Amino acid sequence: ACSLQITPSHFIINHLIAGNLELLNSGARDKSLSVTFGTQELLPVYADKNSANLVLRNLLNNALKFTPRHGNITVSVSRRGPDVEIQVADTGVGIPAEMIDKIFDQKAFYTTYGTDYEKGSGLGLILAREFLEKNGGTIGVDSVEGQGSRFWFTLPAGNVDACTPAEQRQMNHHPGPWLTGKRILLVDDDLFSQKYGRNLLTTWHTVVDTASNGEEALM
Repeated sequence: ACSLQITPSHFIINHLIAGNLELLNSGARDKSLSVTFGTQELLPVYADKNSANLVLRNLLNNALKFTPRHGNITVSVSRRGPDVEIQVADTGVGIPAEMIDKIFDQKAFYTTYGTDYEKGSGLGLILAREFLEKNGGTIGVDSVEGQGSRFWFTLPAGNVDACTPAEQRQMNHHPGPWLTGKRILLVDDDLFSQKYGRNLLTTWHTVVDTASNGEEALM
């Protein structure tokens, strides 16, 4: 059984996702993957931040590992009654139907190699389920072999007013309606960063043009 100490607090799940996506950038760029985080609303949760981070990182690493080159990874957050649901979907290799019920079962132990022969321990999803159960959450998956997977997990919704001052400052600096409809020129010579920035700006309802260098931007 998992011995992780659970210390719940109120925090904005979007900030945790954004930080993990930054860590994912290099690996996604190496495989030419498109990564999208399309949620505009900032949602607080009440959970142990360390265990939530471990679950999220495991799902993102799995998506990276099992999605072939030029594929897509999409992350989203939404309200589900008293909970907040986080989804990580990919266009990867998928999971065989007979194995879906076994991936969270420590008695069935299931592991396989990634699309670039990345190795895994097979323990990540089992631990993720334990972490989430300790936090009052759940985890599940929909998958079609050869088409991709959609993992989702829930955490109890939190209270914005109970978030730390640092979290609240980040919320206050989140772009508001004043960006809606604005046209923005994004210049970056790194294609992955360009796509990431475009996706982020689009979630704020802006019109985004991109260029790879100053000369292209002035055309």
